[in-house]
Amino acid sequence: MIHKGLNAAALIHNGFFLFFGTATYGGLTNNGVDDSDNGLVVVDKTDVVAAYGGSYISRYVQQISLDFAMAPSTATPEIWLYVMNMTVSPNRFDAVVTYQLPYTSIITGSTGPQTMVLPVNAMPISTNQYMAVGFGPGGGSPYQVTGRTEYYHTPANFASVGNTTYTSFANGFAFSFTVATVVPVAG
Repeated sequence: MIHKGLNAAALIHNGFFLFFGTATYGGLTNNGVDDSDNGLVVVDKTDVVAAYGGSYISRYVQQISLDFAMAPSTATPEIWLYVMNMTVSPNRFDAVVTYQLPYTSIITGSTGPQTMVLPVNAMPISTNQYMAVGFGPGGGSPYQVTGRTEYYHTPANFASVGNTTYTSFANGFAFSFTVATVVPVAG
């Protein structure tokens, strides 16, 4: 798990301070090789969400970043996001939250890094959960990242991934995600 930084902000709501802390997982530093993920759902087992260490109101995925080797194409590129639980069976993950990125948030015809901000609480996430990405029709493919632990699956339907076994791959994919944590603090 790579934490690129912890950032914080605060605001007052109903007489209480709400503290927003963020932690970033994953990474975009790549080896220049296309990971060939178009048509797949991929998850990096290295990036399990860490415990916060205190009480909080909510935790959610605030934004994701992908570094595309193969550009998203078409007017309606499909990129799906999933919050996953790992099951007791090896290499088996269960998608518990599914979100399709709006077409308008994806830059088509362009390789390189892209960051997409998600609506607040669109993807709630908890300790010991994982983020996965589905690259549907026109969804492109990110670069490969050496030294990570990727698992992949070819779904019949990106909207309904469910509980399934994934195949391991020696490298990961150029992907990061930021988790925001909202904590109440008496004012």
